[in-house]
Formats: sequence, C-alpha cells, structure tokens
Amino acid sequence: MRLHLDRLIFRYACFTALAVYGLSLLGATLATPLPDAGPLSAHPSTTHQTPLPEPLLGFAINLHHTDHFDKYLQAVDEIAAMGFNSLQVATPAFQTDGGSREVTLKSGPGRGPTREQLLSLLRHAKHRGLTTMLMPQVLFTHPRGNEWRGKIHPDQWEPWWDSYRAVTTYFLDVADEAGVDIYCVGSELLSTEKQTRQWASLIAYTRSRFAGRLTYSTNWDHYHVPTVWQDLDMIGINGYWDLTADASRDPPTREELSTRWGEIRQRLLAFGAAQHRPILFTEI
Repeated sequence: MRLHLDRLIFRYACFTALAVYGLSLLGATLATPLPDAGPLSAHPSTTHQTPLPEPLLGFAINLHHTDHFDKYLQAVDEIAAMGFNSLQVATPAFQTDGGSREVTLKSGPGRGPTREQLLSLLRHAKHRGLTTMLMPQVLFTHPRGNEWRGKIHPDQWEPWWDSYRAVTTYFLDVADEAGVDIYCVGSELLSTEKQTRQWASLIAYTRSRFAGRLTYSTNWDHYHVPTVWQDLDMIGINGYWDLTADASRDPPTREELSTRWGEIRQRLLAFGAAQHRPILFTEI
C-alpha cells in the first residue's frame, strides 16, 4: 500500500518533534506557571550573534536514508508551511562498535549524506526562513548486543577523541558554509560526559571555528552529569520522561499528566536557572 506524502515524510525524514527554547513557555500549557527564575544570561561570545526566535519551535530531521533525498526537502517545505521557525538536522558519523577507537564518515544510501546533500538541506531550510541546528550523532555499524553510543568504551580514549575532533571539523566546515545558527557538539555520549577536560578542549576548539551558538544533547535522566554547561550556550536534553507511571487510570487524566509534568518542569527550570542557560529539547 502506497503511503501518503505525510507518512513518507515521517518515514524518511522526521524522527522526532524538536525543541522549545525558553522552557517556561512550553510548561505554561501543561502546568501552573512558576515564578520567574530571572533572565538566563547568554555566553559572552553570543553578544554579537543574531537573536533567535523565542520560543524556538520546530522539528528534527534525521538525514540518514539519503536515497530519498527529495523527501527531506519536501519535509522542510511542510515544516515551514505549518508555521514552525526552526529545523534541527541530525546526521550520522560511524564507528564499528562500542570498543572502537575511530569515528568515521560514511555516505550513501543507509549511511549518511554527502557533503553536498547536507549543505543543500541546511541551505533550503535557511531559504524557507528557518533557524537551523546541526547535530551529528555517532552510530554503530556492528554493535555488540545492546551497545549504543551512550556506551562507547575504547581501550584507549585518546585516539577516539582525536578522530571525533576530526569528524567535528568536517561538520563545522559544513555548518559555517551553510550559515547554521546552532551546533550541537555531541549527542547522548553518556560514557564520555565525565571527561570534562576533553569536552572543554573540544568546545573551545569548536568556538574557535564556529560563530554560532553551541549546545550538547544529553538524556532526560543524565542532564546533571556534564559539568561543561557553562562553556555552552544552551542545555540540550532529549526528553523521554514517563508522565504516566503514577497515573491512577489508563488513559491517565489531564490532571495527572499536568501534575507529573509540573514536577519535571520545576526541576528543569531550577537547573537551567542555576546554570544561567536556557533549556533546549533536542528530542522529545
């Protein structure tokens, strides 16, 4: 059975709704408003940058199955037509398994986009008036068991960081050429998040090559682990909180969902205020 265009878009392009910049604006729809925690100060390097729309609201596209590249461009058109103001492009880098020392780039169907395809999508989004964010993600070509990028564990970390920096350089060049507004220095690399020295070095290197804003995308249960939020401009979180665990019935009532979200929102706002950084949902 042939899928309609909207299903094709989501099958080949959109993997998750993205982002609310200024979390309190989202929370107001589901929970009693909280007292204002005060303004969140920008990183000093952002003072000359073009202001971002508030709230930053859009979709994430996983640019992976590039044998259907025309569907990605159609998805961007539909996202803009629906009135959203931003597009996050997630694109892969690869390593063999969790123990690999090397991160590499692979292009082609089922792998990743060519440089020209990535540039084309980002530029098309800018042409449609969307704020753009580029988020590389490390994928495994031959994972062992339940391995994923949150469990990277090479026997030597230095070669891994060197190769990750080389991959970062490639994506930063693309981001600069395409006029990207936000660059995500990493996504769900949980086993690396306590390596503060390496992350601080990579973030400083990224700032030396990229004039836009920087974030990192961690998990909903891990955002308190990285200690480099002060080096970034936004706290990126993949939000998969359970809103129904304490519900008294199935389906849960609106009041139960509102109460649960209110608790989560309060903790997030407090964390963002303590770090003097806004919260960005990189997946939700």
